[in-house]
Amino acid sequence: MTQPLIGVDVVPLSRVRELTAPGAGPLLGRYLSAAELIASRTPDGAADEAGIAGRLAAKEAVFKLFGAVRRPVPWRGIEVLRGPGGRPGVRLSGKGAELARHAGLGPIDVSISHDAGFAIAVAAASTSHDRTASAPRTVPPPAAPDRTARSARPHGRRPPLTARPHESLPTVRPSGPQTGRPPPPLPTGRPPTPPHRSPTVSEGNAMSSAGIGSAGIDKVRDWILGRHPERTELAADVDLIESRLVDSLAFVELVYTIEDAAGVEIDFDNIDIEDFQTLATIEKAFFA
Repeated sequence: MTQPLIGVDVVPLSRVRELTAPGAGPLLGRYLSAAELIASRTPDGAADEAGIAGRLAAKEAVFKLFGAVRRPVPWRGIEVLRGPGGRPGVRLSGKGAELARHAGLGPIDVSISHDAGFAIAVAAASTSHDRTASAPRTVPPPAAPDRTARSARPHGRRPPLTARPHESLPTVRPSGPQTGRPPPPLPTGRPPTPPHRSPTVSEGNAMSSAGIGSAGIDKVRDWILGRHPERTELAADVDLIESRLVDSLAFVELVYTIEDAAGVEIDFDNIDIEDFQTLATIEKAFFA
């Protein structure tokens, strides 16, 4: 017996403007795949804010079908691309495909609409798993990440994805008139950073004495407070996720802020959400 599932999400276009604003860095490339970035341009090559907001809302709606608890959205593992007749279709890979298999999902359908500065998306699928049990189903946590290996991976590169499409999607090509000149790129990445290595004991002591670790966590705290001007302080033990100080969209920005402050690159596919739960856990995981 199958059980129908529905996921819904709304994204304001103002959030997309933050992601595509000058100086925003590579944030948009953390949410969208290369194919989605191509499909997210207007005919004149500018960022399609409504289209991007719709894709982000659809990705979150699909993620809600998984029933995953305390897991980050695998943004690039859930692709939303144009199918036949322009209808949006879902293509899963990597963590997205893994979560869908664990949830026992069948084919996924999505619908996207825009109005008054917002994009709303609905995702629907069926599952053979019983979601009516009193105890919530959880996805097994990922293996503890190897921080040294994670940090040393060249910035901007990721393992090749093996897609498992839920429906056939055509090859995505840039829209608009073909002038022979490629459209300006959307912000997808930043200049490569040198490979990171863990400091030696003497170097670590020197860094601690110089206050480098505390300066890094202070940068993270300032970023969070900057998003919430109603707050003047943030205790180290406040749960950033349960308190909604960091939502699913802002989580990617949090990871990027930690990367800049700590001088490492974080493998988003192998994140342990507990490392990001509070300022104290962030400091222990990335600045100790």
